Amino acid sequence: MLNKNFPFKTSDEHCGKVIDEYKDITVIDCENCGYKHVFPIPEQHDLDKFYEKEFRHVDSNYFKRLEEDLEWLLMTYERYYDLFEQQCQGNSKKLLEIGSGSGHFLKCGKDRNWDVMGFEPSNISYDYSKTLDVNVIHGNFDLEKAKEYGKYDVIFMRNVIEHISNPIAMLKDVKTLLNSNGLLFIVSPNDYNPLQDILKKKLGFDSFWIAKEHINYFNFESMKNLLKKLDLIVIKTSATFPMEFFLLSGQDYVSNPVLGRKCHDMRKKFETSLDETDLLDSFYKFSADQDIGRHFIIIARNK
Repeated sequence: MLNKNFPFKTSDEHCGKVIDEYKDITVIDCENCGYKHVFPIPEQHDLDKFYEKEFRHVDSNYFKRLEEDLEWLLMTYERYYDLFEQQCQGNSKKLLEIGSGSGHFLKCGKDRNWDVMGFEPSNISYDYSKTLDVNVIHGNFDLEKAKEYGKYDVIFMRNVIEHISNPIAMLKDVKTLLNSNGLLFIVSPNDYNPLQDILKKKLGFDSFWIAKEHINYFNFESMKNLLKKLDLIVIKTSATFPMEFFLLSGQDYVSNPVLGRKCHDMRKKFETSLDETDLLDSFYKFSADQDIGRHFIIIARNK
């Protein structure tokens, strides 16, 4: 329940209505920022300590799941690179991935003759990515280090922006690294979406999408508005599979992680079956038009 005595939270930089309180986490719809985020924003030194503990090391099942998912992941990555090559203007093919994880996305690009580079803070993921012979800098995104490699035609950010204490400042930095007409590709959880609203109001779910490691809770609208303010032109929206469909049909993967993996496998089967058809892209375009999908995908062009 929300604390009705304190419907608004304010600080020197943030002001907004409290929209959620979940497991001691307060989320506001910030009028200053134009998107939802936790309140208060954690101090950077606290974030550094948290990520040092939580994300410098990955869980023991990470690489097992990666191996199980790899064929499906590579299929997805190939679709992304097809899109880049359709949208990029000119012959240059240079890509930066912020949060490059295992390195398979970079390897996919390298195999397609892209000049790729990434930043990855996790020790284990960084070490693994080096076995793929891709160019990765160990650490958080660093503007000055990124500048040493020049400008980029594509900057790829997947499951990153929700972790950043000041995403506006970061996106401004990222924009300076893009070539004229370069592409910014963002994938992030689509939170407070219409299906989640139905799950709460009609089926009694709590705000299960709130995670202690997430600071920001974007959706299609708030991210598109932010990119517009930064003078970036949204040229395409898409989505990932609306995992909430399973919850709406009685498959409660939130309370049953084993069932969650089975639902994920069904999603993979769905996408693999529709691969290389127009139906898959059409389905996810329709999902984006309805503001649904577990993650939003937004591609914006630099002027």
